[in-house]
Amino acid sequence: ARGGAENVVLWMARGLQERGHEVVVAARKLPADRWSEGDWDGIPLVRVEEKRFDGWRSRRDRKRVLGKRMRRALGACDVIVAHNEPAPLWATVAAKRMTGTRVVWFCEEPKARFHWRTTTPHFAAAIDDLVKHPWLDEVVRAWYADRQRDKNGGRRAMDRELDLAAARRADCVLGNSAFTAKNAEKVYDVRAEPCLLGMPEPEPVDVTPDAAYVAWVGSMVAHKNAYGFLQALHIAVHELGARDLLVRSVGVKGDEVERRIEKLGLGDVVQPQGWIDDAELNALVAGGRLLAYPTIDEPFGLVPLHAMAHGRPVLASSLGGPAETVLDGVTGLHADPLDPREMAERLCELWNDPERCDSLGAAGREHFHAHLTFEHFLDRFEAAAFGGDAAR
Repeated sequence: ARGGAENVVLWMARGLQERGHEVVVAARKLPADRWSEGDWDGIPLVRVEEKRFDGWRSRRDRKRVLGKRMRRALGACDVIVAHNEPAPLWATVAAKRMTGTRVVWFCEEPKARFHWRTTTPHFAAAIDDLVKHPWLDEVVRAWYADRQRDKNGGRRAMDRELDLAAARRADCVLGNSAFTAKNAEKVYDVRAEPCLLGMPEPEPVDVTPDAAYVAWVGSMVAHKNAYGFLQALHIAVHELGARDLLVRSVGVKGDEVERRIEKLGLGDVVQPQGWIDDAELNALVAGGRLLAYPTIDEPFGLVPLHAMAHGRPVLASSLGGPAETVLDGVTGLHADPLDPREMAERLCELWNDPERCDSLGAAGREHFHAHLTFEHFLDRFEAAAFGGDAAR
């Protein structure tokens, strides 16, 4: 796949290489159509593949054997940095017979498929009380229906067992936020340190923010809270008087969400569209009055950093990683993503005060450059993972 976590692998490989480390990236697949030409130039890649007769092995052995193949493919190394599951399993299996090799797990989220009640505690509590959170009803029905159709409960239990064991064998566990580190400690009963993520500065965009829309980058994944934010927009427009509100959304799509938009009287307010390329996303984020990021229990969230880098304020969730990167009242405003009225009120505060948006955005740009660039992250990562060792 290619999402935020996969981008981090590329950025980390490139950044550590530029700092003098010898880097090799191991992966099962690297689909060329997901990446731009030249993204991986100069970074050695090792593919760790299943083989023809692996289907004859038990599931446990089939998952572990990839770690053994990774060991043979990589050879001697000082550190194996694992990212998303099942990478910690492969890394710890590989390191088992490698003298002096440490495993550092950069945890971008304990696997939600195995541990969702711990990784999304506020979302879990909300779906247990749909009377209080009625806008989640359809999301939860679809979510539970998918779980009922899942015939892999036994496989999931085994995968969860392997995930738990691998995390406990890692030499160092780092969370991409304090929220993630705390969740990792709860799930795995290990010590996990926060190592706040950053991102490379986006390409400058030759646009002057026209203050004519709110940028909303999300998806239909349940905890991204699309229906909760639509409820907030309904309150903002029809109860709080924000009749001129315009929202350009990315990733919020599908027949059901379009029906919900019409039902809430937001047909002239929300302009939903599917995914767009990096340049279009860059222009969308840079050109609006503000960015809305109403997620529930997001482990980190790169999108608010993107907005701050462009000098745009963020209406951020008060739950999870965004509450750590967006400073309430300084670089944006926090709102409870499970309270549509509070989200609507905070949204209107920003929408109705373009000058304040510009001021918060300028502070956000300063905060990004002072703390949240990828170079700042690499400083934190090297100190935590290598203990100040010289580059190798």
